[in-house]
Amino acid sequence: MNRFGEAFYATDDGLQLYVRDYPGPCSDAPVVLCLHGLTRNSRDFHALALSLAADFRVLVPEQRGRGRSEYNDDPARYAIMQYVLDMRGLLNELGVESVAIVGTSMGGLMTFALNALYPGVVTRAVINDIGPEIAEAGLERIKSYVGIAGPFADWNE
Repeated sequence: MNRFGEAFYATDDGLQLYVRDYPGPCSDAPVVLCLHGLTRNSRDFHALALSLAADFRVLVPEQRGRGRSEYNDDPARYAIMQYVLDMRGLLNELGVESVAIVGTSMGGLMTFALNALYPGVVTRAVINDIGPEIAEAGLERIKSYVGIAGPFADWNE
């Protein structure tokens, strides 16, 4: 049994993005938003979300072009600020006013931006695999493998 709901929501440019929604213990439970890294998807947070769902509602979206979310043909739409707008849209659609965030790598950068642009929305943050300085060597390593494969015909591929 998955123990999460699945939904799609529309972005400002018309894409349908996927989100897993792990219900908390009650309808007004505080919300945790889990934001994955550049080449990752919602599955990364499944075990954590199951554990957190005992006390929190847990939202685990997949960013545009990842997992079950739609792809955008415009490369300029794959940027931190667009992802932040997408997440703000998700929160607005669900009527969520504030969240604690678990952000990994790119998700951590998104957390920093959400906090700066929307004061009071981020109540707490756990940041993983990113820091205040991004080393050039790390960026070069990421550039060496991002965009090499895909898109894929289906989830199994």
